[in-house]
Amino acid sequence: MTADTDIAYASAHDLLDLYRSKGSSPVEAVRALLDRIEILEPKLNAFCILDREGALAAASRSERECCAGHGDVHVLSGRLRVSGCPAAPGCE
Repeated sequence: MTADTDIAYASAHDLLDLYRSKGSSPVEAVRALLDRIEILEPKLNAFCILDREGALAAASRSERECCAGHGDVHVLSGRLRVSGCPAAPGCE
């Protein structure tokens, strides 16, 4: 699993295996997913807010921690309040 489209369907477990084997990195995965979101979002309208810079910064931190051998993979989904981002409708 190395193609960008495969990363979009990878489980958190598969991604962790890719990171550990140097087959991909958190930054590469986030970039691939952001590219996919850019293509599909106009049709799906699935995101109220998309923090590209924040996602890439978090991926970069995760990459540094994983390379140092003490990082964990965290998967977030759903409607969450995020510091610095406005609340999505219905989330307050």
